[in-house]
Amino acid sequence: MIRGQRNKHGGAGSGYLDNRDDALLTRRGKIMVADIKNCRLLEIAPPAHRIGRQFGETGVCVHQPGVSYGSPNGACPMHDRNTLVTEISGGWLDVLTLDGQVLSSVNVPGFHVSIGHQ
Repeated sequence: MIRGQRNKHGGAGSGYLDNRDDALLTRRGKIMVADIKNCRLLEIAPPAHRIGRQFGETGVCVHQPGVSYGSPNGACPMHDRNTLVTEISGGWLDVLTLDGQVLSSVNVPGFHVSIGHQ
């Protein structure tokens, strides 16, 4: 079970999120959510709300798409079945395939990047 609040370990414990953002329902019926302060994106399978897939390593907040993310604040499914990921740290926009392969990564310094839902 995933809980949206902080625990005594600051939200990094098993089953917890720390500063969740932009939860979206995917075409496959999964929930994609950004876990900003844990620097990861999670795909959660309802109704049990267990983590199906994790993108990024918990607590590693560095822009290296496919491996780690700098405070990701959104993951939006695109019409072509890819996923647009936004990273607060450094202002990055990344496009990933369904299996997490990086198709592109663009830096937009000086802007707070955020998902504008399609």
